[in-house]
Parts: sequence; C-alpha cells; structure tokens
Amino acid sequence: MRKKNLIVTLMMGLSVCLCCSSCSHDSDDEELEAAYYDDTNKVVEITSKIVEISGIRYELFDDHFEMMGLNRNSTLRSGKKTICGKIHFRGKDYPVTAIQPFISRGNYFTQLTIQEGVTTIMNNAFYENTSLTTITLPESITEISYNIFFGCI
Repeated sequence: MRKKNLIVTLMMGLSVCLCCSSCSHDSDDEELEAAYYDDTNKVVEITSKIVEISGIRYELFDDHFEMMGLNRNSTLRSGKKTICGKIHFRGKDYPVTAIQPFISRGNYFTQLTIQEGVTTIMNNAFYENTSLTTITLPESITEISYNIFFGCI
C-alpha cells in the first residue's frame, strides 16, 4: 500500500487577509429567504448568522465568525481553499477564530490555507478528506484539538 504525505506548513508573519477586498458585505436585510451561491468571491448572506465566501460557510457569533463547512451544492468543493482570518460584514470587521468539527467530510479539497487570526481547529475538522495533501497554518493557531486528520491518510 502506498502512503501519501500530508504537508503542514506554518506561515510566518502573514497578517493580511488575502481576500479582504472580497470578504465584505453591507446589507440591511435581516434574513434572506433562499440560500444561493455566488462564485465571485463576495460575501453572500445565507441567513442573518451565516455567510458564504467562495463556497466556504461561516457562522456569526456575538463578536466573531467560525468556519462551519463548505456549501454542499458548490462546484468548488475540490481544489484549493482559503479560510479567511477576518470578514467585513454589515460595516464591521469580525475575526474568524475557529474551524468547527467535521468541516471537510465529503469535501475533497487538496490544498488548504488558513489565514492569520484563526486560533482554534476543533476535533475531526478534516475528517476523511483523503484528497488533502497540503495545509498551511498561521502563527495565530493556539489550539489544535484531537483527530483533526482522522481518516485523511
């Protein structure tokens, strides 16, 4: 059986959100009726607490967002993905502080970059993503929970 390598790289000194120009959305709408996908890298408001950027969904809490998974209907579930470190939403900047459990189950992206600002990767985050070969972590990561790569190799 051939084993594959999973490369994990720590980014040094990267403190800008590479998608900041596209990680913003201003809206007075409290709730949108239907979920929809916009492939232009703009923030798409799914509900008053959930937004989507390039097929990646984020959940808004009081003072921060957490990455909650990928759009199951998105054609962008494979290839390279970037998790934002901050999101400009409704006139305010919010940090993205965590990656929730089981975000990649059934999603087979090959490369993942997590931007500066994210501090926590929760348990089983990349569960059974057998296509994942490269992940780049920022210096801001302070907590990595158990089994984050379970079933990847």
